[in-house]
Amino acid sequence: MSGVLTHTWFSGLFADPEIADLLSPAADLARYRDIEIAWTMALADVGNADRSLCKHAAQHIATCEIADDTLRAGVIQDGLPIPAFVRALKANATETGKQVIHFGLTSQDVMDTAMMLALKSILGLYRARLTHLADALEVLARANAGNTLMGYTRMQAALPITADGRITTWVRPLRGYVEDIARITEKLDVVQWGGPIGIRETHPADALGPAFAARLARRPRAHLCADRLAGRELLHPWTDTAGRGAVAANLGR
Repeated sequence: MSGVLTHTWFSGLFADPEIADLLSPAADLARYRDIEIAWTMALADVGNADRSLCKHAAQHIATCEIADDTLRAGVIQDGLPIPAFVRALKANATETGKQVIHFGLTSQDVMDTAMMLALKSILGLYRARLTHLADALEVLARANAGNTLMGYTRMQAALPITADGRITTWVRPLRGYVEDIARITEKLDVVQWGGPIGIRETHPADALGPAFAARLARRPRAHLCADRLAGRELLHPWTDTAGRGAVAANLGR
């Protein structure tokens, strides 16, 4: 049997087309392009490169055709797609354009920043869904205010309860999860820039990092990770969210 996420029968239960789109190869490639464009223009913003040259390089990054087979072969060769992605960008670029494309970045910077962009989009989707569910349950609670039903424990009738009272117990944790997601999302508002050896050696680092973050439409003072461990520690809120999502499966008890 094929995987449940793609199986013709089971995908309706296990698959999530919206999340799949956010994590698709096309979405990943779009994020890689956005990051490279933001970095290239940041080089111009701090005076490291000619602005006209960077604009032309950014246009090339945005429109350069890159085949899936190219990136697939790159993953086989390098273990990740970024080196092949950058080679493809430079293959048809002008000689001057090649000098600014990916200059001062490393594959890890692109991969980590792309992951943060993806996770933030996913959390935004989850937040919208949970808010919609909580709103719908509150409407249902108001419509059934005062109605009684039998409460059960271990499949046995226990005591009468009100419908709105029971539904309200489902809404409270949902609202809490929405607040948690807002808090965690802010922590994910981050770019990774360590450079080839993780010390942000491209001058002027204090200006270049914020310019990079601003170009990605992140917060003007977005946190900049100069060390790989710091970037990985940012995954802790994500694992917390995953755990809370698993607990949500018990809301209907």
